[in-house]
Amino acid sequence: VLVLVSPSLVKRQKTHFHNLPCGASIILGNNGYLWLYPTPGQQDEEAGGYYTSMEPVSLSDREVISRLRNCLLALSAHKVLLFDTSVLYCYEASLVHQ
Repeated sequence: VLVLVSPSLVKRQKTHFHNLPCGASIILGNNGYLWLYPTPGQQDEEAGGYYTSMEPVSLSDREVISRLRNCLLALSAHKVLLFDTSVLYCYEASLVHQ
C-alpha cells in the first residue's frame, strides 16, 4: 500500500526501512511516499534484499496493513512527526478499536 503524506512530516533517520513487530514492514520516504507491505517470512541472503512473492496476501496481513495505513493518515492529519516508533505507538493504541 502506498500512502502519500507531507514530506515535512517524515523524520529523517539513518535508515528508513523498518520491519515492525506487528508483521508488516514500512518504508518511510523523505519525499512523503510511505510504503506498507507484509514482512516476508524467510529471506535469502543471496537475493540482496530483493524478494518476489506471487502468493495472495492473507486476510490477517491485509488487516494489519490497513490498520497501519489508517494510523499513518490519522497521524498526518494531526501533524505528528512520522517515524517507526510513532507509527507503532499509534498501531498499538488502535488495537482496542474494531
